[in-house]
Amino acid sequence: MPALYADVELHGAEQSERTLGMLLRRPDVARHIRRLAVHPEDEVSCRPREQTRAWDNAGVVSRCVMKVAPHLDALSHFEWDGEDMLPDDRMWVELRAR
Repeated sequence: MPALYADVELHGAEQSERTLGMLLRRPDVARHIRRLAVHPEDEVSCRPREQTRAWDNAGVVSRCVMKVAPHLDALSHFEWDGEDMLPDDRMWVELRAR
């Protein structure tokens, strides 16, 4: 399990919300993540998603990161690749506090 979750890359708000939700429920898995890259603008789902503003998605995704941050014991690299989507500032506070 540690090798499988060492490097996690999330694309789009839907995948980010689902995966981060699973990690919040499974801190035993979250603790193995060394690198987490979040690309909230890269939606890969073929299902139509409710039209929301980009900053709404950024807020939702960054709050998911914020909630799971205390369980990211091995995290050494975090990347937020949201050119037009600014995250909630509390996400950075939680990531620094761990």
